[in-house]
Amino acid sequence: MRTLSIILQNFMLLLFFTCHLAVAETETLPHSEKKIKKDELRTQVLTAELMIKTEKSWDGVLLPHYPSQQPEITVLRLTVPPKTRLPVHKHPLINIAYLTKGELTFFLEDDSKSITLKPGDVDIEVVKTWNYGVNNGDTPAELIAIYLGTKAIPLSINKYENNP
Repeated sequence: MRTLSIILQNFMLLLFFTCHLAVAETETLPHSEKKIKKDELRTQVLTAELMIKTEKSWDGVLLPHYPSQQPEITVLRLTVPPKTRLPVHKHPLINIAYLTKGELTFFLEDDSKSITLKPGDVDIEVVKTWNYGVNNGDTPAELIAIYLGTKAIPLSINKYENNP
């Protein structure tokens, strides 16, 4: 679990730096030809906001141990069209969802539990549990999904795929 925590912390820092900071010898200001040298850039104070820290998925179940094989991390940007229900599926590995646009509700297959995400929400998905998602809104829902697995483990398994 410590490995997962370190991976998540490092990923969130990497995501922050990738999205918000540009490190280069020189930078061009927007709408300007003036170049700023690296030593002329002002120092920024890094702030960090804990978005989520847990040992459980959103349904309250403890997360499984991380596989002992070589890790493979996959990051996907997923878009769910408006008024769409996703197929029943399960994830055989730990994954995190960060909603950037719209609204998305996840349900356990038996509808006994659900969670609704709004932009900026982070969710630890259920693992090895049949579930589905619904976008009831009028706009697409966009999320960044981070899968912590190995090459041998699929990201998702559709319950009814190849099972008429």
